[in-house]
Amino acid sequence: MDNNPTDDYLNLFREPKIIYPEITKWLGFYFDQNDHYFPNNKAFIINSRGDSLGYLTAFFNSTVFRCSFIDEFPTQGEDRRELRKIFFDKIPVKKPTSAQAALFEKLVPMVQYTKRIGEDAAAVFLEDLIDACVMECYFREHMSERNLVFLDDLAPRLATYDRDATGSQQRDFIRQLYNALNAPTSEIRNRLLRISADSPNLLAVIKAEGKA
Repeated sequence: MDNNPTDDYLNLFREPKIIYPEITKWLGFYFDQNDHYFPNNKAFIINSRGDSLGYLTAFFNSTVFRCSFIDEFPTQGEDRRELRKIFFDKIPVKKPTSAQAALFEKLVPMVQYTKRIGEDAAAVFLEDLIDACVMECYFREHMSERNLVFLDDLAPRLATYDRDATGSQQRDFIRQLYNALNAPTSEIRNRLLRISADSPNLLAVIKAEGKA
């Protein structure tokens, strides 16, 4: 670090950011909005004052990203990849609509909080749902033809989610959301279960090849 950093430079570390390791097997990306984590020299951060960091976090953690772009990153050792900026610069990322970005800005912090409080079943479900939503951003027409779309149905369900609510309020919201979306009669649950069967030559391949 510069021996005389400016306040503007230091404030970049306190702003919302994506944190990820330099060398990793699992390609994990964390969206830090409030915690103000500071990585060491074995990790990097991505800042942006224009693009949606929630969407980017979802994309980087998705099977679409791993399936399509894993080979852009050189291997280190047996099965680890080097995630340096020079390799990220080559990755094309489809920009979301403002409505899509708004949903990811809620979904990503929600699943991270769900993991922190140990709601494992809900976390796994939300991760699968977020992954399907990323697929929809890239293959909406394909998924719409097969009745496999999610984003429009999710928007009203997330309208009242407040990531700044108390812990108990967030926990109650997440449990109610999970119980509703994962109910046997839920269209969203049934669409998630049908993704591979109804799109064997595209989405099933992405899910299989992009599995962490």
